[in-house]
Amino acid sequence: MQSLAAECWRLAPETVNVDTTVGEIAWAFGPPQDEGAAPRKHRLWSDDGRVVAWGVINPPTSIRVSADRTEVSKAGLVWQVHPEHVDALDGILGWFAEETPGAGRQTSVRSTHREAIAQLEGHGFVYDPTAPWDLLNRRDLRDIAEPVVPDGYALKTMAEVMDVEKRVAVHRASWVDSSLNEDDYNVAMSLWPYRPEFDFVVEAPDGTLACSALGWYDEANRVGEFEPVGTHRDHRRLGLASNVMLFGMQRFQDAGATHSIVGCRGDDDYPIPKLVYHGIGFKEISRDMPYVSQP
Repeated sequence: MQSLAAECWRLAPETVNVDTTVGEIAWAFGPPQDEGAAPRKHRLWSDDGRVVAWGVINPPTSIRVSADRTEVSKAGLVWQVHPEHVDALDGILGWFAEETPGAGRQTSVRSTHREAIAQLEGHGFVYDPTAPWDLLNRRDLRDIAEPVVPDGYALKTMAEVMDVEKRVAVHRASWVDSSLNEDDYNVAMSLWPYRPEFDFVVEAPDGTLACSALGWYDEANRVGEFEPVGTHRDHRRLGLASNVMLFGMQRFQDAGATHSIVGCRGDDDYPIPKLVYHGIGFKEISRDMPYVSQP
């Protein structure tokens, strides 16, 4: 899956979905699912022994929205196809329908991926303008501002800290609904292309971690990716996220990277990450468009 992601980025980065980058695949699909969660379904499509497409289905789940009301989510599909094998999407969508009978379905596609959009619409999917959507942002690594953090804080990497308990703690304090644990993080650290020198953190004056930006370096494409980036809720509004990313971009540049990428929500319901990333020079290269189909 990651080899295909790297190849797609090399050939047609404007068609790569936010959730199908090299780092996102490792982060989203590497650690085990939460206990009790409906198991994901995976499938690969090959041509002459080479993976040219893949799909991952997240089955529909019951969601308690109030004390007296439960809703069932749509089944979700994450997919990727080689630019020279876009017709494989037809098989992915057929498999998606077979595996989720009677369910509503959702997926996304890049706004520039016209061939894929045509196939989705041919399978009965329609664009949903009300759903959340994502941006993939990129910047070159020239003219990186010098990172500055408040007195008492320090920019470091996991190669220096090497404390998984602290690393998990700052993640969970940044996303209060996260169930990430130390075993999960150890799995993530074992996956390609994780390297501790690209796992960037800000150490607080008391020795705990205040902010983190997990970096993934795609050496073949010379691209450094950030996923995820978060700030401990007790250390916000200090510019830590911006500066840990500037620090990370310097380290990527030292390793030979020419560009850096980061994904974020693009809709108005979750605007802060986009403001942070664009404030340090990232620009949108294309956006995901949410598509849905009814049972």
